[in-house]
Amino acid sequence: MTERKKITLVNPADYDALTRQIAATITSLEFADGPEIDVVTLTGGPPMMVSQENIDSVAEPLVKLIQADTDSAAFIIGCYADPGLKEARAAAGGRKVFGMNQSGVATALATGDRVGVIAVQQVAVERHRKYYEEQGVAARIVGERAVEVDPELAKKGPTAFSPEMAAQAAIAAGTKLRDEDGADVILLGEGGMTALRDPVEQALGIPVVDPSLATIAMAIQAVEGFRPPAAPAS
Repeated sequence: MTERKKITLVNPADYDALTRQIAATITSLEFADGPEIDVVTLTGGPPMMVSQENIDSVAEPLVKLIQADTDSAAFIIGCYADPGLKEARAAAGGRKVFGMNQSGVATALATGDRVGVIAVQQVAVERHRKYYEEQGVAARIVGERAVEVDPELAKKGPTAFSPEMAAQAAIAAGTKLRDEDGADVILLGEGGMTALRDPVEQALGIPVVDPSLATIAMAIQAVEGFRPPAAPAS
């Protein structure tokens, strides 16, 4: 029996509650003979990804984690800001490293023509815009709107919201992106929003892309390649 390959998804924030939340929501992409997906917290990472300083601080401990890991075939940086992505790729020794922003945006662009992004915090919107420009995709991002919640609560990250509160806020932001900005596909702008994909898509009636699931799907394809269906038992 062929040994299962391993994909490591790294939550770059030193925030175990978010790590557990991500791990709980990706089980739908695991299959018996497919790659093992290990979700870990980056020891030495910042407590939250709020400021540019937080983002810049990720590269060093992330590189150390990747260099110490000789088992993983691919890595995923579990944050929409893609912190440390360039440095991680340089340190990975030819192994694939995926960022949730780049992978999520690529999937959204393949799904629709006009992408609207739902952000968790208003402070992140301008930072994201600059990153879209660096990637050369800004013209296809028609808008990005932050969920309208208590700013102090937003600082605590996605695990601070009740499911109902999070869904209502995301639907409200998505409605503006669809009706006012002309988006025909929505991209969730945070790695911990997987549970919101279905309710937001049902409410808006347009496709919604979750960057966590999109990135994991890309990583699985990268390490496994195309698998033809198994022959039926005779």
